[in-house]
Amino acid sequence: MIRQALLTAALFALPLAATAQEPANCTLSPDHWVAEVAPMLDGFWQVNSRVGTLEMAGRVIPLPPGPASTAGITHQADGALTISSDMIGGDYPLDWADPGQRWNFTPGPEVPVNAADFPDDEDLALLTGCEDANTLPRLRATGSFTETEGRVEFDLLLFVVDANALYGVTIGRLNGGQGTARRILTFTR
Repeated sequence: MIRQALLTAALFALPLAATAQEPANCTLSPDHWVAEVAPMLDGFWQVNSRVGTLEMAGRVIPLPPGPASTAGITHQADGALTISSDMIGGDYPLDWADPGQRWNFTPGPEVPVNAADFPDDEDLALLTGCEDANTLPRLRATGSFTETEGRVEFDLLLFVVDANALYGVTIGRLNGGQGTARRILTFTR
């Protein structure tokens, strides 16, 4: 019980009591994600950039939490989703992840971040009441944008925790591989 309370605070810094009382998204089959999950994601989200890493010139350094931002998710009549934010310079399609694909955000021992600073997949499963976090609906966006350092190609991977909480990671590659940044993100309303 104490572990769950600490994980909840670490994950979102807001109460997730509603998550424990509502049916978990992990019980929905992927066939129902478009009809049942997609409409509830429409709207604006507060995005908190948490710890991350930057790999460049053969070195990996920790990144502190980044600035908060806002993103919008739009649900189209045909069930399609898009995400937009000034941070990523435009609108990008959000696609449902292949249910057979496994995501693991746990850093390896060579990564210079404290794994306790963010929940891993087992912690996320505990918080949501799922046996496996990879049974949650998951979304992916890919794209590219230009910033002062050059061109950034990115992947955004998001677990749908509930109607008010998304958890994921963004992976950005600068100038075709000159450097790679990874950062944990939480989306809340």
